[in-house]
Order: sequence, then structure tokens, then C-alpha cells
Amino acid sequence: MRDGQDKITLCGRPGDRYFERVSLKRRSERILIDMLDRGVRREGVALDVGANIGLTAVTMARRLKGPVYAFEPHPETFSLLRRTLIANKADNVSPFNLALGREQGSLPFFVDPDSSASHLVMPHTLGADGNVNVDISTVDTFAVPLEAPVNFIKIDAEGAEEDVLAGARLTIARDEPSAFIEFNLFTLMTVGDKNPRDFLQMLRCLFRYVYRFSETGAYPIQTDPEAVGFLHDLLINGHTASDLFCTFDPL
Repeated sequence: MRDGQDKITLCGRPGDRYFERVSLKRRSERILIDMLDRGVRREGVALDVGANIGLTAVTMARRLKGPVYAFEPHPETFSLLRRTLIANKADNVSPFNLALGREQGSLPFFVDPDSSASHLVMPHTLGADGNVNVDISTVDTFAVPLEAPVNFIKIDAEGAEEDVLAGARLTIARDEPSAFIEFNLFTLMTVGDKNPRDFLQMLRCLFRYVYRFSETGAYPIQTDPEAVGFLHDLLINGHTASDLFCTFDPL
């Protein structure tokens, strides 16, 4: 699959719901590209947490100067990620068949036969049992031996975003990276058993600036009324998921 002017070749399974609809023309991918072009320090290390079949990893690798480390726990999806990286000659991306979370260990992982967008199964997860066990590390553990600071983190962890950030607190405080994070009401509640309001407050505490997006641009979530407005718009407009850009430097 080749996509737009960037000519990214994606390797996926025919019939996979994620593979069939993924595109650089989707709003989430367009926002990510915009933030990489205007809101991210280009030097340093970038982390792609929940890399799936590799679209975001290749996109990051082409726009940032430093190395990209891509993490995908789903064993079959990981093999497709590696094929995508090879097909696009993304030699500056290092893939890891690993989940990142709150602490080191292992957890069951639900493998959806119809979609590569699967998820960890935690004790409080509703609706799915794990098919395989996957290893888990943390951003802080991974970042210890790195020779350069972490400048950017993309997190799409199907409801485990709060756990990923909990395991990245030291790195975030030390390196002050920017982060592009999926804010998905459904997966936060059903997979992670998280209150979306509490997760949003966590982001506001970890980062100096948090931005939401609309068709007309990026808007800060700096105050409680702005946080309420963001959650209100998601619920009233029936939007389960959105993207947030978290940073220490204003856009």
C-alpha cells in the first residue's frame, strides 16, 4: 500500500480493519505530521509506543533527525512492522516486540483476528481475554542507557496510555519531550478502567501545555473550563477518540 506524496509502503493483512482504513489523509495522521513539522525538537530520540504496522514510525523517521524506537507488543503485527520498515528503508527505526507500561513484567494481550489494533488485558479490562502473553518494560527503564535525550513520544496504547506515562515520569521530567497521545474515551474506560477526566488532569500536570485540535487549528487546555469544554465537545458530538499534543514549549 502506497500513500500520498510521502509514498509510504505499508505491509498489512488483507481484511484487517485497521489496515483497510489507515491513511496519511486521516485527521490523526495529518495532525501528527503538522506537529512533527512545527512543534517538535528534531534532535534526540523519538519513541513510537503502539507502532502497529509502522505508518507513524516511518513518518517520524522521515521528519526527525535522531533515532526512532518503535514498540509493538502484538507478535504478528510486529512482524508486519518490521516488513514495513524494510520496505521503506527506514534504517533509523529500531523495532521492539515489547509493550511499555507502568512497570516491568508481563500481561495477557488480546489479539483481535480482524484488526491489528489489539490491546493489553489488565485485571479490570472488560470484554476480552488475552490470547498471548507479552513482555512489558517502561520508558524510564528503556531511556537509561540512551546517549541522547528523548525529544518526542507518540502513544497509542488502546487504553493503557496512563500506564505508559506513569512509567515515563522520570524521563518526562528530565528531558521535557513533546508527546502526541490518543485520548480515547472508550478504550480508557473499558480497557484501562480510567476516568478520562483524571487522565486529562494527569496530562496537564505532567506537561506545561496541552493542546486539542479542531478543523480550524490547535487550542490549549490550560484551565478547568477548557478541560470541561473539551470533554463536553467529545461527548456531545459523539467523538469517541481525539488526539492531544502535550509539550513544554508553546505552539
